[in-house]
Amino acid sequence: MIKGILFDIDGTLLNTTELIYQAFEHSLKTHGHNVLSREKMAGSIGKSLENCYLDFAPNGDFILLWKTHNEFQIKNPHLAEVFPDSIPTLKKLKKLGFKMAGITNRGKASGSLSIKHTGLDKLLDFVLYREDVKKLKPDPEPIFQALKMLKIQKDEAIMVGDSFIDIECGRNAGVKTIGVTYGFGGKHVKKFRPDFVIDRLLELSGILMG
Repeated sequence: MIKGILFDIDGTLLNTTELIYQAFEHSLKTHGHNVLSREKMAGSIGKSLENCYLDFAPNGDFILLWKTHNEFQIKNPHLAEVFPDSIPTLKKLKKLGFKMAGITNRGKASGSLSIKHTGLDKLLDFVLYREDVKKLKPDPEPIFQALKMLKIQKDEAIMVGDSFIDIECGRNAGVKTIGVTYGFGGKHVKKFRPDFVIDRLLELSGILMG
C-alpha cells in the first residue's frame, strides 16, 4: 500500500522550461561559449549542473558558469510556473492522507524560491535540494533520505518524474515509478520503462487508489 509520494520538481510539478533554458543560455553567452539549441540541450536536462555544463561547455569554468546560472534563476523566480494540475492534485492527495516530498537536483537558493513562489511549500512535507544530499539523482540516496524522513518503507513509496534521471533514481532505490509525459522528457519517458505512465498529474490519484 502506497503511503508516500516522492515528486521530482522541475518538469513534474513546476513548468520551469524558461527558467532553466534561459539560465543556461544566459550563462553560456555571458562567458563566451556557444549557446546550444534547446533541442540539443534537452537530452541533458535533469542531470546535475556539473554534468549539464560538461555537456554544453566541456572546457568551461564550471564554478563561474554555475554562479551565473544560479544568480539568473534567483533574479527571475517568475519564470517558474506551477502546472495546472499540480495544486489540485496535491491538495486532493494531502486530504487523502498521503505523505509527499519533493526531490530535486536544483540548488536550494533558486529551488526554494520557486517552491514558495508557486505555493508548493504549503502542500509538500519537505523538499530535498542538492545541498541536502551527498549524491544526486539518479543515485538512490535522495530517495533513501526522503523515506527515512517520511518514516515509510520503500514498498510504501512511489517516485514521480519526467526524466530518465527520476525513473532510474526510483529503480535504483527499489521503489515503483511513474513517468509523466508533459515534462522535459515528453513521451520519451516511456522508453525508460517506468511502472506507470500518465499524461496528466490528475491521473495520479487513480493509480494510487487503484
